Amino acid sequence: MIGSKRAWGLRVVAALVIISGVLGVAGAGSSSASAPISAPLIAFWDGTSWTHQVAPNPADSGTLTAIAAVSAADAWALGSSGYSASAPSAQWFDTLAEHWDGSSWQQVAMPTPSGASEVHLYGAAAVSASDVWAVGSWGDFGHGHGLVPLIEHWDGKAWSMVRSPVFPSPTVNHGAQLYSVTPVSATDVWAVGYIGYGSSRSLILHWDGSSWARVPAPRSGSRSALSGVVALSATKVWAVGTFHFVHDKHQFTQPFALRWNGKTWQKMPNIHAGSLLAVAGAKDNIWAVGGWSNGGAGRTLIQHWNGRHWTTFPGRTGHPDSIRQPLTSIVTLPGDEVWAVGYHEDEHSLQSQTLIEHFDHGAWSPVTSMNPATNDWFASVAAASPTAVWAVGTYFPNS
Repeated sequence: MIGSKRAWGLRVVAALVIISGVLGVAGAGSSSASAPISAPLIAFWDGTSWTHQVAPNPADSGTLTAIAAVSAADAWALGSSGYSASAPSAQWFDTLAEHWDGSSWQQVAMPTPSGASEVHLYGAAAVSASDVWAVGSWGDFGHGHGLVPLIEHWDGKAWSMVRSPVFPSPTVNHGAQLYSVTPVSATDVWAVGYIGYGSSRSLILHWDGSSWARVPAPRSGSRSALSGVVALSATKVWAVGTFHFVHDKHQFTQPFALRWNGKTWQKMPNIHAGSLLAVAGAKDNIWAVGGWSNGGAGRTLIQHWNGRHWTTFPGRTGHPDSIRQPLTSIVTLPGDEVWAVGYHEDEHSLQSQTLIEHFDHGAWSPVTSMNPATNDWFASVAAASPTAVWAVGTYFPNS
């Protein structure tokens, strides 16, 4: 097994220890000189079928954890690369940015923080072709520092790092991570994650066109994290996450949702159990996805908000014996069409395979997915149109 389990979103993200009972993907397996350690996995929906798109694999160790789509000929896939078996915790330590121009994926230079021994990009969103954001975290574990926010911006010519308002550089026994980002406009962008060390709290940041600033979040328990955010307008932004609590000496997780009304963030009615990883929607048609476990088999978690209350939708993945089946990302399209992606993990091998779920004509159904190896996962999905949808993740050729 290489490193910790990492999908996200991550958010499958192994780094999201707040909801580690649901998250994480199977390890990479042992490496060899004849095959890559890991490789980017990109699937494309053209309105008829999903196909595999080949992407560069720098250092034979690329992973993809975020996708942002501007148009059918302009999309960004983000992640990390540069695995080293000699590094502390065996992590990936270079940022990875790949761009789709309508015909192929090409790697584009992206700065990596100096001294980083671990780098993750978990969320991405596009305002326009010349205004794209990517968020995540980085750490310098060679000096005992924790993970801190990583914010990158594309201006149409180059990627650059943008200063974080919390822990702009690693600090011993402190940390924070960002898992999702969403724009209202070029001067109104939101990012969410968590802040803390040991005991964590939800973290919300806002971009006003010139700098990022922290915005107060409602308390949601002593160990909470926000993992998904979507902006519908300047006065309607949704964020979802998970908090841990102890009852009768047993530890439980519970998902929660917040909504921005233009002035403050408000906590919405509780959802019963599990972990929420992503949110998407329009007006009073909000979808949130994640996963839950009953102590044995794991299940997908699909929640819908109709303007008054949450409703649970069944996610029939066809893998009833999997110990984890989280949906890690979701995107909505016109005509009440929705795509969600994730993975399911085998109870015995602890290896994972990708999941794709589709909502159409009022019901969710599984769609045949692609698995180039025996250990694969999807972390993120984005759409430019109903006939241009991408899902990105990672596969491990040696597993």
